[in-house]
Amino acid sequence: MVSLGLTASGAVYLVLPAGVVQLNPERAVFDGMLEGWWRQQRSWLSREATIKPRLALVRRFAEFTGLYPWQSRQVWPAFHPPADDVADPAGPRGLAGRRTAWPS
Repeated sequence: MVSLGLTASGAVYLVLPAGVVQLNPERAVFDGMLEGWWRQQRSWLSREATIKPRLALVRRFAEFTGLYPWQSRQVWPAFHPPADDVADPAGPRGLAGRRTAWPS
């Protein structure tokens, strides 16, 4: 992995161990994604009383649909940016707006 000298609080390499073969890689990535999201929210000084229900909601939704966020744009639209944002990463909302913007 290339290091740029930056460490984001929710970076996947801080959550998933390097060099370990996962028995269920999709589940490991999902759990790592949620752990990274938890760490990111804590770095923003969000309280556990705020974070825990959010994580529980995402886990329940994944269990209900039987899909992980990267498996379906129709079921998990908040995890998939619109095509025009992918073509232009800065996009009309800018990088800061993307973090909190809900899909329309």
